[in-house]
Amino acid sequence: MSQLLSPDGQWWWDGTRWVRVDRGTNPLAIASLGSSLAFLLWPLSSLAAVVLGVIALSQMRPGEGGRGLAIAGIAIGGVVLFLLVLFIVVLVYFGIACRNGC
Repeated sequence: MSQLLSPDGQWWWDGTRWVRVDRGTNPLAIASLGSSLAFLLWPLSSLAAVVLGVIALSQMRPGEGGRGLAIAGIAIGGVVLFLLVLFIVVLVYFGIACRNGC
């Protein structure tokens, strides 16, 4: 007997009752959060975290976990990227200012 899936994709009929589908956690969401936390080793990993998080959110199916992980990866990665750009701008500004006399 074939299993019937509900229209929203979150339940399937096993022949006697409806059972919730457990689709697990999106692997890209996990990779997004991991990459965002790896900024301590390599700051540009935050860029990968943002990209992976956006892809994970776009790929998620109903019933699949990891939405919070993907959002956290995007948020942490975005903040780290912002701080990295701010740091570079400050270094360039003070480098130019000190060249002309501190």
